[in-house]
Amino acid sequence: VPVGVSSIIGSLIEQGHEVELFDTTFYQTEDNPADENRMKSDQVLSVDYEKFGWIVDENDVYEDFREAVEYFIPDLIMLSIVECSYNLGMRLLESIYDLNITNVVGGIFPILNSNIWFSTFTIDSLCISEGENIDVRKILEKEPMFIKTDLVDINNIPFLNFDLYEERRLYKPMHGKFRKTLPIEFSRGCPYECSYCANHALKNHFGKWYRWKSVKRISEEIEHYIKKYQPDLFYFVSESFTSISNKKFDEICEMYSHYRVPFWMNTRPEDLTEYKVKRLEEIGCFRISVGIEHGNDKFRRDILNRHVTNEKIIRGCKYIENSNITYSVNNIVGFPGETEELVWDTINLNKQLNPDSIGAFIFTPFRGTDIYKYCIDNNYLNKDHEIGDLNRESILINNPLSKERIKHYYENFVNYVKG
Repeated sequence: VPVGVSSIIGSLIEQGHEVELFDTTFYQTEDNPADENRMKSDQVLSVDYEKFGWIVDENDVYEDFREAVEYFIPDLIMLSIVECSYNLGMRLLESIYDLNITNVVGGIFPILNSNIWFSTFTIDSLCISEGENIDVRKILEKEPMFIKTDLVDINNIPFLNFDLYEERRLYKPMHGKFRKTLPIEFSRGCPYECSYCANHALKNHFGKWYRWKSVKRISEEIEHYIKKYQPDLFYFVSESFTSISNKKFDEICEMYSHYRVPFWMNTRPEDLTEYKVKRLEEIGCFRISVGIEHGNDKFRRDILNRHVTNEKIIRGCKYIENSNITYSVNNIVGFPGETEELVWDTINLNKQLNPDSIGAFIFTPFRGTDIYKYCIDNNYLNKDHEIGDLNRESILINNPLSKERIKHYYENFVNYVKG
C-alpha cells in the first residue's frame, strides 16, 4: 500500500474534502506482472493469487477510469506517479482530457524532473514538494502552476488512511502466504547517498530530507491501525531502520514490545549487530529484507557509492541466520560497465549466505539520481529513453553485457547461486 497516497488521502479528508481513489494495481498494464516473473525465476515462493482475490481486471483501464470520473464528477484530479508509471498516468489524463477537469500531478518523478510539465499538454499543475499541505482551493482558483510547499512536520500530519482501498489491496504475498500488511512510516529519507537511489537527489532538492517521527507519534499510529484495520503484519517504513543509534533503537523496541503484531523491514547489512538482531527477534520481527546490490567491493564503492565490504555484508547476514528471523537479500544485475566477471562476484557473494529468498533485479537508471548522470555522461543511455516494466530488459546501450545476457542472469540468478 503506497504511503504517500495514503498520507495525502488522510490529509484531504481531514481538510473536509470528499475523496475517491482510482487504483490501477489490478489492471493488466504490462504483458507480465513483475511478481510472476520473479516466481518463474524462483526468486519468491509461488502463491495462488486467485485464491486471495488478486485477479487481474480484464476491463480496459482507461474506460474504467473515465467511467469513475464521470460518476464522481471531481473538481480536481490528483495523480501520483513514479518514472515507470509516467506513460500510464499521461494516458489516463488524456482519456478524460475533453472533460476539462483540473489536475495536479505529483510524486518522486515530478519532484526531480519538473521539466515534464513542458513536454505534455495533459498536466495542469505540477507538485514539486510533499503533497500533504497542498491547498486545493488555491489550485482551483489559479492558472496552471508549479506547487511547492515547505517540508511537512511528519509528527503533525494526519495518520495514513486506508479506507478507500479495496480490501484485497491491503494483503501482501509474503513468504508464500497472503497477509494483511499495513505500513508504518517511521522516517522519510535516508542517511546514506547511494548513487542509484533518489534520496540523495531529494536531499539536494529540499536542503533537508531525512526526518524521523517521535516514538510517541509512532506508538499512536500503531494503536490506531490495530484498532481500525486489525493487520496481520506491519511493514516498518524506514530506508535503513537499524542505522539509528542504540538509544533510539532501544526506545522504539521498548515501545513496540507492548504490541503483538509481527513486522518486516528493510535494512543494510552493515547496520546489523548481534544485539540489534536479538532485540528485533524479541519484539516480533518476522522478516528482514537486506540490500546487497553488488558483490564486488570496488565496484560497489566506486559506482554505487556504497562503502561497505563483503566481509561486513556476510557478518550482518550471519547475525540474522543465528536468529529465528527469516530474511531475503536483494541484488541488481546490469549496472553500467558491469562485466560477466563482476556479475559472478555478486553470485559468489550470495553463495556465502543462507537466506530463504534471493531477489535479483535488472538495473534501472532513474532520472535525478547520480548514476543516471553517470550513464548519460558515459554514453550508456539514450537521452530520450523510456522506462516501462522494471525487469523486462535493460535499457542501457554500449554496455559490456548485452541485453540478452543481463536478462539471462536476471532469470537464472537463483539457480546460479544454488547450483
